Amino acid sequence: MKKLLLIVALAFTTMMASAQEDNVAYHQVEIGDLLKYCSTERVVYAGNYGDKKPSLEALLLSFSEAYPNELFYQLIRTQMMGKNEVSDCVFDKANGYCSAELLTELSPSFALCYWSKTDGTYLVGLALNGYTYVEVPGREPDENATSLASLFFYTLDIGEPFLEPVSADKILGEKLGSLENYTIRLPRQGKDIVLEKDGKKTVFRWNDGTFRR
Repeated sequence: MKKLLLIVALAFTTMMASAQEDNVAYHQVEIGDLLKYCSTERVVYAGNYGDKKPSLEALLLSFSEAYPNELFYQLIRTQMMGKNEVSDCVFDKANGYCSAELLTELSPSFALCYWSKTDGTYLVGLALNGYTYVEVPGREPDENATSLASLFFYTLDIGEPFLEPVSADKILGEKLGSLENYTIRLPRQGKDIVLEKDGKKTVFRWNDGTFRR
């Protein structure tokens, strides 16, 4: 695992340096576009398939390779590569939780964590919060903002090469509908998920692979 992560980190460093030297931007997926892909696309797992449990580093690298964007890169630079830059990041390996927020006007952020199931497989959660600019015909993009709040789930069986997407409605046991303007809190401690809007909290309690109110 350490060798794999070192190779990936070196490749990331080389890519960044090359982009800076050539004065060109490396390819990134816009943060708002994550809403289009994360619920349906499976993600290649970047870890060692012989591991006994998921690696938080490998999960972060998996999503950053599938959907390269500044949110994931900021966490990799500051927490995995030791870069000294102003950031709002958490990388808690002991609790299987990480998060990052861009210090910009719209404050987009993400959180990533995983839960162990009794059958030996894992559930991985990815939450997006904040806002992003959208294009509206006849108006400037910076005049329009839409909520990023979305919640995605994946199943991971160590030994299999992919994180498989699974419907949030199925995992939570009900149809959520739009989460616009919600704040989604994945657990850094404990196992429950909290959705909050206008001061009202809805708690989904862990139930070995699913959640219930």
